[in-house]
Amino acid sequence: MEADTAALKAECEAGDRAKDLLEAFSTTPATTVAGVAGKLEAVLHEGKAWGECSEFPWPQIRSALSDLVRIARQNMPEQFFSRRAAS
Repeated sequence: MEADTAALKAECEAGDRAKDLLEAFSTTPATTVAGVAGKLEAVLHEGKAWGECSEFPWPQIRSALSDLVRIARQNMPEQFFSRRAAS
């Protein structure tokens, strides 16, 4: 029973931390294209729409992220961009 309580507490704390990070993303300007791509990827993951969700705005966000990563790879090949983001 204590293990269940500890696991639940840890899950809640992780959720709170993720929420705090997403709020920080929305108030902190990105300084690189990779930063913008990272923000979009985080939103997709937290929104639980990374997969095949076809409801607005998830396909549009995935498409914009893919475009951003593709353009950045062409113009800034020295920077690292997630392969998954451009899929």
